[in-house]
Amino acid sequence: MPSTLVCGIVCHLGLAFVVFASAVAAAEPHPSIWFAPMQPSIRPDGTEAGSIDYFDLFTSSAPWGVAASHVSVFKIYPELLRDATDDQIRRLIAGLAERHIALALEAPVLVEPDRCDSATERPHWVVGLVARLKRLGGNLRSFAMVGPLIDGHASPRPNACHRSIAEVAAEAARVTASLRQFYPDLEVGEIEPLGQGSAYPNWHELGAWLTAWRMASGRPIAFLHMDTGWGTAWQDDMRDVAKQTRGAGVRFGAIYNGGPSDLSDESFTSDALEHADELESVLSGSPDDVILQSWEDYPRHALPDTAPGAMTGLVCAYIRSKTHLVRLSENRVGLVRDDGQPVDRAELDLEVHDPIPGRTLQPLTIKGIAPHTAVSALVGLRVHTECNCSQHAANLSIAGYDFHQQEPGREFRGDLAAWSSPPTAEIRVRRTSGVPALEITVDSNQPFMLNGPTFPVTADQWFTLTVSSQVEPQSQGAGFVAIVFKDQRDKEVRRAFTWFGTSWREVGKLQAAADGTVTLPPLQQGPGNIFRLRFAGDLSLRPSVLAITRDN
Repeated sequence: MPSTLVCGIVCHLGLAFVVFASAVAAAEPHPSIWFAPMQPSIRPDGTEAGSIDYFDLFTSSAPWGVAASHVSVFKIYPELLRDATDDQIRRLIAGLAERHIALALEAPVLVEPDRCDSATERPHWVVGLVARLKRLGGNLRSFAMVGPLIDGHASPRPNACHRSIAEVAAEAARVTASLRQFYPDLEVGEIEPLGQGSAYPNWHELGAWLTAWRMASGRPIAFLHMDTGWGTAWQDDMRDVAKQTRGAGVRFGAIYNGGPSDLSDESFTSDALEHADELESVLSGSPDDVILQSWEDYPRHALPDTAPGAMTGLVCAYIRSKTHLVRLSENRVGLVRDDGQPVDRAELDLEVHDPIPGRTLQPLTIKGIAPHTAVSALVGLRVHTECNCSQHAANLSIAGYDFHQQEPGREFRGDLAAWSSPPTAEIRVRRTSGVPALEITVDSNQPFMLNGPTFPVTADQWFTLTVSSQVEPQSQGAGFVAIVFKDQRDKEVRRAFTWFGTSWREVGKLQAAADGTVTLPPLQQGPGNIFRLRFAGDLSLRPSVLAITRDN
């Protein structure tokens, strides 16, 4: 019929939006959230690490009601069972029971993976710690073996035994059987590293490992959690391992965290959320288990869950509803929640990437607290070196930088002349944003570095570094800008860095209508320009981004 035909062909924007919203609403169920902040500790160099308010989590009035209501499992480290007092452990047990949160422990399971004699017959130290937990009234639901496949079978360490998969499974099963004498229903899973290179398992052997474990323990593995090497090319292996794991009927999970380069609470949680978004984009959905975890110096605060940089704040930020920007027509876009409902009246940023020769320098900022033993620092740029970087050709511009700390005299400004003479690469000076900048072109696989001069810093004090740069899209992940901190012996003690990412310049703000749709303005596209529309997110909604391409 004509009217039906017209509707089928034209089918106005509202219906297109409804169809998309329905598909989103049918997305996968919410994952089980595991929560693993780090208890307070002191590093060998005197650096304080972990959350100073860790044990406050377990008081009845602790301000993490929203986060706690979404956490299924609280995971602890063996060091807590070794170092905490009986009262502290009892407080943890009672606090989790009050919130109906299950308890898990992660620990190495192989006795001495680098001893190739009769180490497999000796008792494991973790058994005594689990016995202490049982004596204090703890109800351990889950045990996460740390890296048995990599440590016992595939490790690249010089003294590694490289036992067969069957031998590793037999030893791990023997130790976990000792734990089940205290907790007969204990579920046992594992954590393995995932990334690119010899420091990671060969995932073609995953099926053989799962079979060997079942035969050795008499039970299937309960879960497989990935500790991702974020700076490596992990994406293809992540898809493969998720498919294999779920195909075997095993829960698949991923750890979302920051890293050692994060020198503030906010930096850690921001990186963890970026990693979550990237991984779930790669998987086209969430893992079965999401593990929000830290074993780094930061975050230093677990509470409250309203603080973006706190570990419980990370939980609240993660559980926000996902949003999706969808192209409805040539000049209209819709913003929808994960439950299929449109996001009304949202503010969106329209951004552009300016290519050569019209590029515009953008501020790239690194913030944090200078390490405990730092006395000096330098700013550096690396491409295809000192990292597991993508091997794409890189094209970028970099000008000066500004370093600032609160203490008088702790300011340093580096101009173009501050950069040391570089090795081989195509470099020229071009005025960009009205200032001279180095335009750098590096071939694929070609290592390249720049260093600025060393300048004094004050340890344990907040710093801000701002670098003026412009990065082309193909350079993304090919390198990074870093601040390298040194001790009094001029030895590097820590570096904070940010990976190369496409440089975006805001060109306007758009307001979504009540139905979640927004009309795009005419785009002043030039050769090589790239536009995107970005929703920054808010307290209840996650951010989303949509690339915009259109001929004028």
